[in-house]
Amino acid sequence: MKIIEKGVLQKSEIFFHIPSEFAKKTLFCLHDSGLFHCDDKYIVERKNYNNFLIMLIRKGTMTFNENAVH
Repeated sequence: MKIIEKGVLQKSEIFFHIPSEFAKKTLFCLHDSGLFHCDDKYIVERKNYNNFLIMLIRKGTMTFNENAVH
């Protein structure tokens, strides 16, 4: 599935996962994953989103601010 989001480049992809009931109750489960190619306009803002966010930056830099107020 293609992503239409500010800063995400066209060659990016996202995948959604549907875990089993067993997995939901007993394991850490992925809800979605993907390979994002981004430019400097990409921003992740999360409020009340109760899922893990894991990022691997292979090239470039990222700024993280856990106390940002908008």
